Amino acid sequence: METLLNLFASILLENSVIVVGDNLKDVTGVIMGLKQLVQPLQWCLTMVPIVPCDLIDTVYSPFPILAGITINEYKEFLLDTMSEEEIDSKTWVFLPSKTTESSEVIVDLASLDGPLPQFSFNNIRDKLAQPWGELK
Repeated sequence: METLLNLFASILLENSVIVVGDNLKDVTGVIMGLKQLVQPLQWCLTMVPIVPCDLIDTVYSPFPILAGITINEYKEFLLDTMSEEEIDSKTWVFLPSKTTESSEVIVDLASLDGPLPQFSFNNIRDKLAQPWGELK
């Protein structure tokens, strides 16, 4: 939970967030999820779900960026070339490898008691329409 709050704070404070993983699908999913995390606000700065090898220098940029790279690119291009100051100025998210076994399940929908809550927009629209109708 603390990690999620730190990520949320980094995004709200417009710090660079770099997601590193071995699966492009997972990296892209995390980047898109982080962008949605701040709704109703929007991430209006640079977002590159997967940084191509030719453009790996964008990770060095001084402006805030929400980007994803593979673990191979991190090891090959960034690990030895980035200074300690550059590394500390960004928030790094390292996704677990598919070969890593994890017994932790974040959300297990099957374990929830009863059906998921349903939300009716019609009910809200009717309640909002009453006061507006009285003002006309």
